[in-house]
Amino acid sequence: MNTIVTIRQFKVEKSISETINRIEKIYVLGIRNFRISIVEFDENTIVSNMELCRAIKQMYSDVNIFVDLSFPFYKARIIETKENIPFIIEAGETISLYSRNTSVYDEKYIRVNVTDLYCFDEQIDYADGEGKFNVISKEENKFILEACNDIKIYNRKSLISKGMLHNNIPINMLGLLYNYFDEIKIKDLLFSFVSTYSDVVKCQKLFSNYNIISKIETYSAVRNIQSIAEYSDGVFLARGDLGLNVPITNFVEYCDLVMQVAKENKCLSIIGTDVLDSLSYRNFPARSDIVDLTKISEYNPDYIVLNGNVVTSPNLSKAYYIINEFFN
Repeated sequence: MNTIVTIRQFKVEKSISETINRIEKIYVLGIRNFRISIVEFDENTIVSNMELCRAIKQMYSDVNIFVDLSFPFYKARIIETKENIPFIIEAGETISLYSRNTSVYDEKYIRVNVTDLYCFDEQIDYADGEGKFNVISKEENKFILEACNDIKIYNRKSLISKGMLHNNIPINMLGLLYNYFDEIKIKDLLFSFVSTYSDVVKCQKLFSNYNIISKIETYSAVRNIQSIAEYSDGVFLARGDLGLNVPITNFVEYCDLVMQVAKENKCLSIIGTDVLDSLSYRNFPARSDIVDLTKISEYNPDYIVLNGNVVTSPNLSKAYYIINEFFN
């Protein structure tokens, strides 16, 4: 079993030196696998993330980088706010939600990377269930949201409601990705919200020279897991979105099924979301995290993903030690 750490990348000119310093500390621990997400297929996003990958590879030739692509589907993400990041919206407080093309803002707002806000229903989940908003009024490019609980808002966090949005990669951006992948020797690609084997085939057509790792995040993906696993090089059990998209009473059953089918098909198995997440704010893991890690150890996946909250906390080394205790 190997550990993958998620590297958060924001504005590269402000954070790259801090990120590189963090990479050095992670490497010293013995971690050799990194995950970087490309959530927008524009030149600035691709270049900033790929230049970070290049810097990592130039420092350490023996690391492996998994690139997470918001394709063939994506979910809405916060791309701008008027408040300093992060900030807290209290339960019952309202905030304006704008589409990406809107240029006039209220005093307190968030803007998302979609052009049509009607992709949202009457309730919106924030960041894999960390919070929930009720939509209390709608205009063409502006919704008013009411927080159901106290929510800490960050850029790039997700908003999800009706379902996933189809995504396309512009041809010129595909060429840019190919050039970077080949130059930096990126081989493992993670694909978002794969729900059928035809989604896998779509990924294969565009990325035939790379390993196709399908993220399982919906009920449709669980229902079609056999064919998805047969066509994929790997399966990533992404428990955060999956937990929002299936009945809660069936969640563990579906996780069991996904991991069982991945093993039967001898494809790479990865599991993530909230692994030892309590160590991001506690000195000792919550008992629920210990139970969770015990369950994960029964799956015996090829990789476990540690999310950014733990990676950027003072307890990363402790999390890595505990994982090794369970698996070695």
